Amino acid sequence: IANPEIIKVNQAWHGHAGSAYALSSKRTKLGPNSLLDSMYDDDDIEFPSWQMFYKPIDASSTAVLVLNSAELPATLTVDFGQVPDTPCLVTCALRDLFDRTDIGIHQTNYTFLVDAHDAAFFLLKRP
Repeated sequence: IANPEIIKVNQAWHGHAGSAYALSSKRTKLGPNSLLDSMYDDDDIEFPSWQMFYKPIDASSTAVLVLNSAELPATLTVDFGQVPDTPCLVTCALRDLFDRTDIGIHQTNYTFLVDAHDAAFFLLKRP
């Protein structure tokens, strides 16, 4: 990894290592060529179609990682009020950690597209 912003998230400690906080009730099977398929003899390995993880970074910011395990792109929404330990329940400044770009200030939530078998990684900050 050569992205210092993601390394900072990895190295941060603000009382919690982070964990999943939201997941799809819809399940998706991983294909026969997936990494997990090569590790297990079970052809029916299922995961939530999408999952959202959070990690507190400091008193003013929380990182959110969104994984789309589905075969199709998914339009997903991060609802700021559902993210544990977020310092901005209503108004958040967002940064795309993969692209290293500021997304802007948003009210209550942020909706975005995640390609199939892809991820999105954001930093939510108090504006």
